Amino acid sequence: WGLDRGFVHLEQYLARNNEILAAYPEPDRQAEHIWDSYIQPFLDGQDPDAPKFIYLHELDPHFAYIPQVEPYKSMYLPPIASNLQVSTRLYMEGAQHLTAEDIAWLHANYKGEISAMDTYLGWMLRRFQEAGFGEDTLYVFLSDHGEQFMEHGELFHVNHVWDELIRIPLIWSMPG
Repeated sequence: WGLDRGFVHLEQYLARNNEILAAYPEPDRQAEHIWDSYIQPFLDGQDPDAPKFIYLHELDPHFAYIPQVEPYKSMYLPPIASNLQVSTRLYMEGAQHLTAEDIAWLHANYKGEISAMDTYLGWMLRRFQEAGFGEDTLYVFLSDHGEQFMEHGELFHVNHVWDELIRIPLIWSMPG
């Protein structure tokens, strides 16, 4: 896909994403695995005084919105929640057949995945700081898109520019 253009080293571990999620369902354990398997070996092979650029691209939250572990699985679920049949019905019958309860279930799981990713990224930030990435380190967080949950009659991220889709996080953070 040409993603390696301009980079000295590229690890495409996303091809192993399902395998990693199955082995490490907790977000902090996933982060630790990614650090130990990919980031630390890269850092070990670098001049400690040379500038470094690390681009970490994660997939969640994305459909099918199924947080792997508690508390993320149930932290936003409404009192009466649907089950995993929502995903199947969505694919087989389309969004028009989903109930308000189904939509609430999807949205709750989406928010659960966001919270799990927050835990994951928090672990990564602490580990970067422990590894000495301090006062001269710029961290940039960016989402690729938002999602809609029938606010405008459609689900997910189709070809529109509603606020739900385009008002995404872009955070630049540098100590001081």
